[in-house]
Amino acid sequence: MGQKQRSQSNPLLVVERLVLMSLPVWVWLAWRYRGGYFISWGRSFNLPVIRRLVTKLTGLRQLRYEEFPGILYEVQRLAITRVNDEFYDQTLRKQASPLVSFLYRFRSHPLMEVAMRRALLEAYTLPRVKAMIMLRELARYHQKIVFVPNDSLYVEFLPMLPLGGAWKTVCIPRIFQLGNLMGAVFGSLGLSGFAMLHIVYLLLQRGLVFSTPRAKECAVGFDCYDQGIHWSKPYHDSFMYDDRELGPQKVLHVIRTRLRDEKSRQHFIDSHVPFVEAGRLPIPISYFLRRLIVEFWGGITFLALRQFGKSRMQIFLWPATSVVFSLIKAELLEMYHRPKVFIGRDEYGISHIVRTILYDERHGVTIGFSHGDETFLYLTNSYLCSHVFCVWGEFQKKLLKNNTKHCRSIAVIGAGIYGLDLTYRHVQRGAVPSRYAELRKRYRIIGALPSSYADDFYITRDMTVRFYQSAIAIAKQHPDVVVVIKPKGQEFLEPGFCELFNPSESRIIVEENESTYDLIPALDLIFCIASCTVGLEGLMAGCPVIYLDESGIPDHPYERYGSCLVARSPVELLAKVNQVLEGKKYIDTEVWAHIRNYHGLTFDGKVVERFRNVIYNALELVINKADGRQKPAYDRIGSI
Repeated sequence: MGQKQRSQSNPLLVVERLVLMSLPVWVWLAWRYRGGYFISWGRSFNLPVIRRLVTKLTGLRQLRYEEFPGILYEVQRLAITRVNDEFYDQTLRKQASPLVSFLYRFRSHPLMEVAMRRALLEAYTLPRVKAMIMLRELARYHQKIVFVPNDSLYVEFLPMLPLGGAWKTVCIPRIFQLGNLMGAVFGSLGLSGFAMLHIVYLLLQRGLVFSTPRAKECAVGFDCYDQGIHWSKPYHDSFMYDDRELGPQKVLHVIRTRLRDEKSRQHFIDSHVPFVEAGRLPIPISYFLRRLIVEFWGGITFLALRQFGKSRMQIFLWPATSVVFSLIKAELLEMYHRPKVFIGRDEYGISHIVRTILYDERHGVTIGFSHGDETFLYLTNSYLCSHVFCVWGEFQKKLLKNNTKHCRSIAVIGAGIYGLDLTYRHVQRGAVPSRYAELRKRYRIIGALPSSYADDFYITRDMTVRFYQSAIAIAKQHPDVVVVIKPKGQEFLEPGFCELFNPSESRIIVEENESTYDLIPALDLIFCIASCTVGLEGLMAGCPVIYLDESGIPDHPYERYGSCLVARSPVELLAKVNQVLEGKKYIDTEVWAHIRNYHGLTFDGKVVERFRNVIYNALELVINKADGRQKPAYDRIGSI
């Protein structure tokens, strides 16, 4: 959005969401205003070929977060900390008590509404707040904006958001009323059909069984990804194993749906490691008829008919459907397997909330943990509902105070559950990979450690390209430096990345074999992107770290500790790298110690040990519930 657009006086068309129901409306408006913008896609446009066709025919272009640096954090902060709860309380509680009653008929537990809030945040509130804030930014450059909202509730968001006078430049076309009417009439019927598709999907995926299974009990269940063992980083899947109750042959490995990696499957079988594919468990026919057909589909259809023509309530019906469907899948797993303690991994959505509901009812315990350096509030860490949630240090405990209010206990275990303990042992022994031990005799070694990127995200592909270009520039400026690039993803399989590097340049290494935790002790300096986990891990290991943040984090948590820690552009990054390489002051020893203690507890090689202790304490609570003199486990979790 540059100066050229500032001078435009023609109306700018902005469509909040491209949905099939209102297709005639936004296509006609796009032709009338000769293109414009849209903010998100509807479910009907998931195929890339359809998206390309739509954008080509209409001239509409998608607005993304990267076009307005910094607003992603504002949008998420507003939605998570205030707007979602306010909108739920003001709208749903007053006008949709039948919907709340519907949820409680499935499970009479207070966390059902928490799951509903989480589903509403993801499906509705966050996209709506994003649209409103983007309109505010567009209003800086356009005198008139023609806005096509996805529903008629946009007005209710205006008092909740800091829009200033921007809304005066926005008008809603009259034809929108027709599109809104279509949605109100057909949306309810569509929801009933959507619920039936959910049932058909489950039926085709799992099949039916006539008998009711007898649940197998075990001590510990462990959440596992569908892709199986991360063979290039096996410690991600084995970090918690020991020779007691957490031995691999004693832990039930719960695959979220279906195990895709045959190598992992064969390993589990050959090593006698118990595992279950949750998405393959057949449905007992009695449960199918009662729970899915009568209660789920019948209940949704009844509600949809009752709310026929009321677009307001349809907004809440979709999230309610998601909550109940997630609950059904969790109940099916409970029919077959009932661990006393369940360990969730990088799991922050509805599924972990409904699991905690089920475990709470039978006095089991769920444990979650923070897998990354949380330096700002964002979607995936809202409405956390594990019984026990493990964080790195006091910084995270304070930062996530609101997000963890539904957890019964917060345990501080330290940073680096996946592998930083290994780095600690390397540092203590002075061990570095042999290749880099030789290089250190002639060069200083700088690590360029990026993170994952995606479209419409706080780290984008273009930012990652500029990050790698900065690595090349550093190597060219300093002939006594070797730059080691350790990709996090598979970007070097994509066109455009490998071409950045000259194969004859021997002082740039793209490291694909050594793990980050083995590599850190070999580095004299690290620069990483935005605010990723590896930065804190480097600081804890005693290595200077510089963060390159072009995403506009408004209050970067490490910026407060010293001028060298954060660069806001590639040019600034080069200047700060030069400063560190020239031996100028980085940060005071006392400040460095504070960062390590406050943000990640202690770098002592005992993070996993502390995590295991949390698991064993929880297991002891569950086992002792059989003793009548003990309080139930869910009342004693706060002692962990």
